[in-house]
Amino acid sequence: MWNFLYPTIMSCQLVRASAGMCDEVHSPRFDSCCWLNALRLSSASCGGCGQHPEVSDEAAKDIRSLVAERYGSNLASDGVRKYFKKVKNAQEAHEAIRPTDIRRLPSMLAGVLDEDSLKLYTLIWSRTMACQMEPATIDQIQVDIGNANESVVFRSTCSGVEFFGYQAVYKDVEAKAIRVDENEGNERGEVFKALSSLKAGDPLYLSLLELEQHHTLPPSRYSEGALVKKLEELGIGRPSTYAITMKVLQDRNYVTVKNRVLYPEFRGRMVSAFLSHHFSEVTDYSFTADMETELDNVSAGLTEWKGLLKDYWTRFSMYCNRVSNVHIHQVEKMLEKKFGDFLFSFLPDKSRTCPS
Repeated sequence: MWNFLYPTIMSCQLVRASAGMCDEVHSPRFDSCCWLNALRLSSASCGGCGQHPEVSDEAAKDIRSLVAERYGSNLASDGVRKYFKKVKNAQEAHEAIRPTDIRRLPSMLAGVLDEDSLKLYTLIWSRTMACQMEPATIDQIQVDIGNANESVVFRSTCSGVEFFGYQAVYKDVEAKAIRVDENEGNERGEVFKALSSLKAGDPLYLSLLELEQHHTLPPSRYSEGALVKKLEELGIGRPSTYAITMKVLQDRNYVTVKNRVLYPEFRGRMVSAFLSHHFSEVTDYSFTADMETELDNVSAGLTEWKGLLKDYWTRFSMYCNRVSNVHIHQVEKMLEKKFGDFLFSFLPDKSRTCPS
């Protein structure tokens, strides 16, 4: 038996959701990549729909009051719940994106917001309500099935909801203008019910056996949302810069997006190779993450900004001066060494001799 809670949604999670990737189980499917809508809703400028300071005690009280009205007092948390991030680059200043008025139901904004914005607001509203509700209680069952001498054992696991807790908000159809398909949950409930009826020692009969072969696949390409998540893990960037970063990569034809997946263009490969070769320190992940931390320290008054910028510019200008003296032929040789095998893979030998 497990108890699950949902914290308020973070800026980075909202941006990932707009890219079609979020750890939100009940997240609606977005028809397009609405990065700018995500940024708009994560600021205070979208018609008063969302803001991102930490949830105050007063706001939490209003949320719990609405929870008690709509779902019953037994589903409202006993006191104000506080959540803290445990990952690098915690972004506590952007802790909670929440509606400015929790009583403004998503269904009230149908026809006011466009489809993507309404989906994002629905996600924000639902998570805000859920963060001040009782945890859901989930039962898990595990069934081992084997032959008489137990030389072959198959294992099946399934979970079922014993107490809905915060999940009640996701079943509140009246509050939402967007319907979520619940077929998957219903099927899981039927499987859980069937497995729960079994007792140890019950005989089972094999009706069908299918053999499947699985291969270990290489890591998949990044989607926009997956890349944002990786940047967050590395401590690179902030919620306000993630969407802009993705937009710049596409506007400059460094990458293309096909079915939400990022594919590097050759132009992007060349720029990356050039920068990695001549600006190795600046392009290192740890350098960028450390710089983000230093800038946070400047914002907090812990670091003197002039000294920080002077130290950075001294190192950066050294790279610039060095690169300004690099001849184009040196760049060509570097790129040929980097991409030669890829560019000339069609040749019958590795001589790279121009065919006559």
